[in-house]
Amino acid sequence: MTSSTTTRLAWPDVAKGISILGVVLLHVTLAVPEAQNAWLAHFNVWLDPLRLPLFFLVSGYFSTKVLRFSFVELFTRRLWFFLVPYCIWAGIELWLKKIEYHWVFDTPLLQKEDLFHALFFGSTMAWFLHALIAFNIFLWAVRKLPAWLAIALSFLPMLFMAWNAQFSFISKAVMFLPIFIGAAYLKDFITKYAQALAVPFHSRLNALSLWAYGGTFVAYATGFILRRAWDKQGDEVLFPWLLPGADMLGHDDLNVLIRFAEQLLEVPLGVLLAVVISHLGGLSQALQFVGRHTLPIYLGHPIGMTLGVGFYLAWNPRAISLAGDWPMDNTWFWLTACMVCSGLAGLVLWLIGKTPVLKWSLTPPPLAGRYRQFREWTSQKSSKPQPAQSERR
Repeated sequence: MTSSTTTRLAWPDVAKGISILGVVLLHVTLAVPEAQNAWLAHFNVWLDPLRLPLFFLVSGYFSTKVLRFSFVELFTRRLWFFLVPYCIWAGIELWLKKIEYHWVFDTPLLQKEDLFHALFFGSTMAWFLHALIAFNIFLWAVRKLPAWLAIALSFLPMLFMAWNAQFSFISKAVMFLPIFIGAAYLKDFITKYAQALAVPFHSRLNALSLWAYGGTFVAYATGFILRRAWDKQGDEVLFPWLLPGADMLGHDDLNVLIRFAEQLLEVPLGVLLAVVISHLGGLSQALQFVGRHTLPIYLGHPIGMTLGVGFYLAWNPRAISLAGDWPMDNTWFWLTACMVCSGLAGLVLWLIGKTPVLKWSLTPPPLAGRYRQFREWTSQKSSKPQPAQSERR
């Protein structure tokens, strides 16, 4: 007898847990003076090519249902659940950050036009939700094309690299759209790859597993060497550009392309890491829990850092450094404070997600059922016999 239940894969949740913790760690080290010189930041450099590629790989991996949707289904069953929390919580985060900047730099408070511009172009801390909306629309748009062509078209954002400085979303699309689309179309391959990586935990290594492990480490080494070779180049590197927008691509534009190549080569190691950790008992359970709650953690942590650390330092500025006096002038104190505030904010948003009515800001009421009811109502109304013309008179 076959079971009707489906066992939830562990490694994708572990991968998302690694990803979100890496993102929080990045933002914490960027927020505190001299944190970039702490060992925590150096560790985060190692995570850099893994955290967001892993997130978008897992997101694409579970997006194959989009290939069967109509556009109405795409909106009601997917985009709607990204759009509502994005608009609400990205708006709150941006409003709070503008208040902090106003206190520190005397800059204007958030204006309505600035809010709309930031939300539309994804210029917020919640840009990953903006990216998921755009990436799912792209996946739906290419759903009827052969897999090879759909994946090839996902590289199109590279053609707009000349406008990367004006629109930061271009770099996000360059680096992550091909990974998202590739994961959706290559889901079966990724599944078999993860299974091959898990073989040593169940039985002896076989030829397929050896190839999977060997290919993973060769790809990672290639990406590592590529990035280190690029880092040795000067900031004055220029590349001729034949497409509209610029005559030359600068160092920052080319760096996006190098990062994409590095991440594409190194993300298999991220899958390997997730598969290995998924077999490590308590650590696996902890990361799976985090991976199942990425939304409140991601949306909450910048708000927590702004409220708990940013506002305080705006009114009580201090000379913070690694050599500063403990606690209030020391980098490590404020790193710890940022991590605590991030965790508390994620917990608060998780609790909001459990509270009646308020939970709709994170998980809005489904539209699919309402649309279905509307379709049934209109169908019943159109099927009613119409009175003859003489009767109407």
